Amino acid sequence: MLEGLATVVLGYFIGSLPFGFVAGKLRGVDLRQYGSGKLGATNVLRTLGTRTALAVFAADVLKGVGAAYLGLYLMDGTRGALAGGLAAMLGHNWPLYLRFQGGRGVLVLVGGFAVLDWRIALAAVLFGLLVIALSRYASLGSLLGVALGVVLAMLVWTFEGAREPFVFAMAGGSLVVFQHRDNIYRLIAGTERKLGAKAEKRE
Repeated sequence: MLEGLATVVLGYFIGSLPFGFVAGKLRGVDLRQYGSGKLGATNVLRTLGTRTALAVFAADVLKGVGAAYLGLYLMDGTRGALAGGLAAMLGHNWPLYLRFQGGRGVLVLVGGFAVLDWRIALAAVLFGLLVIALSRYASLGSLLGVALGVVLAMLVWTFEGAREPFVFAMAGGSLVVFQHRDNIYRLIAGTERKLGAKAEKRE
């Protein structure tokens, strides 16, 4: 009981480490006032450039990895990795000390999957990057990468009996889709911003 509570609480605070926010502040920019207003790597790329975005990309993945490994250690099993990874996503998306304004959770999800089943993480990332390269839509690549992760996790559960990756894919994927709801509307309307477009200051 205490191990589970510690996993969730610590996972949340690991996930809420605001690397995107800090990167912006170091450049005199509050990312919440630019582009999508999110603190993830895509908005960092549009606002601060490639080098900073790559650093935030890596840091956000490591948040998921760290929280999942912490849960794995504290709860002594893959249920702990599942709990830690999901708690980190909640912290990343809705950080308490930034008025619950964070990112979309894609990279933290990848980090959690890297601990639960690295094969799913690798396949989803490669597929997502391919979609982004072909379409120039970061949101579309993220959403389709998550969808592939769900399918692969279901196959792993079916053929290998590992349920936790599928639960993580469904729960974490739902959080990602929820955080991309504005992107989904724009994709349908044909008004979504393509990768490479500079972020403008929000009014």
